[in-house]
Amino acid sequence: MRRVHTVHYGLVGAVLLCMLAGCSFESEPKPTLTATVQPAPVGDGILRVGTVLPTTGPAAVTTAAQAAGVELAVREINEAGGVLGVHVEVLHRDSGEDGAAKVEAVVAEFAARGVDVVIGLSSSGLLQRMLPQVVAAGVAAITTPIEAVEPDEQFSARVRSMNPEVVDARFASEAYDATMVAALAAIIRDNDNGISVARALHDTSDGGVVCHSFGECLNVLTTEDDMNYNGVSGPFAIGEMDKAYFAAKT
Repeated sequence: MRRVHTVHYGLVGAVLLCMLAGCSFESEPKPTLTATVQPAPVGDGILRVGTVLPTTGPAAVTTAAQAAGVELAVREINEAGGVLGVHVEVLHRDSGEDGAAKVEAVVAEFAARGVDVVIGLSSSGLLQRMLPQVVAAGVAAITTPIEAVEPDEQFSARVRSMNPEVVDARFASEAYDATMVAALAAIIRDNDNGISVARALHDTSDGGVVCHSFGECLNVLTTEDDMNYNGVSGPFAIGEMDKAYFAAKT
C-alpha cells in the first residue's frame, strides 16, 4: 500500500510527518526502527506539482501570493535546468471551502494527470478529507499554513513579477520554499515519484552545507553528500521523533 507523507512547512521548521491518515504523535510512543523500506516506484521523468488553494471564501485573500510563490519557484528551477533535466510542471486548482465537495475531484484529477506533489491545503478539514485519496495515489503532500514571514523587497518584487496583483508577499514564502524542497528531494533520490520525494524531504535539510537557493543547493550536491536548504521562510527541520516515526512507517 502506498503511503502519504504530509509535511507542515513552517518558519521555525515545525514539521509533522503523517504516514497514514489519522495518525497522531501526541499519544504514540517512539516506534522502533525495524520496518523494511520498500523501493519507491520509478517516476515518469517529470516532476508535477499541484496546488490546492481556496480561490473563494475568506482564505482566498492569501491564494494569489501562494500560487505566485509556487510559480516563481518553478520558473527559477526550470531556468536552472529543471529537475533531472526536465522542466517541472505545475497545475493550480481551487480547493473550495471546507463544506464544498471540490477537493475530492481535484485530487482525482491530480492522480490521473500524474501529479507527484500537492502543495497547499492549509485547512485541516480539507486536508483530512484529501488524505485517503492521496494515500491511494502515493503523492507527497506539503501543507503551507500562513506564517508572518516578512520577505525582503527583492523577494517581494520577484513574487509580483509572477502576479502584479499580489498584495502581501508574505504568503508566498512558504509555498515557494515547499516547491524548492520538493524539487531538491527529487534530485537527491534521482526519482520524481511522489513516494520517493516524500522520503527525501528530510534529506534536504538534515544537516550538511547550508544553501539558500536552488542553484546554490545544486552546487553543494556536486561536491557534498549533504545539503541544508534554508529558504525565504526559514530553515526546514524535522524533530527526532518525526524522524523515528518516518523511518518506521516508510
